[in-house]
Amino acid sequence: MALRTFIIVLVLLFLPLKSSEGQVVIPDRDHLLEWLKEKFGESRRVIAKVQTGHVLEIFVSPSGSWTVLITTPEGLSMLTSSGDAWQEFELEKVEKKKESNQETNEPKLDI
Repeated sequence: MALRTFIIVLVLLFLPLKSSEGQVVIPDRDHLLEWLKEKFGESRRVIAKVQTGHVLEIFVSPSGSWTVLITTPEGLSMLTSSGDAWQEFELEKVEKKKESNQETNEPKLDI
């Protein structure tokens, strides 16, 4: 996972901008999306608009790698995190897991 993040940052070195939170700001969003698809096989799986007007997108590959991208209302995109072992659960399955994890209130991953 650290190597993957390093590679993403290395590819984006031409851009020295960082947000105040330390996220990498992406000047060419379309180029990044193309690169995520070609290099990792990731495509957009989730898109949501948050209360601040930002758009949150999660890109996931069939192998389980994932990347989170947030775009501001002004159109600046920030690469906020990436990783592997992405898992999706059906709502029914999540409810059953919730009941079985009530004592600890901690999520359990099937890794």
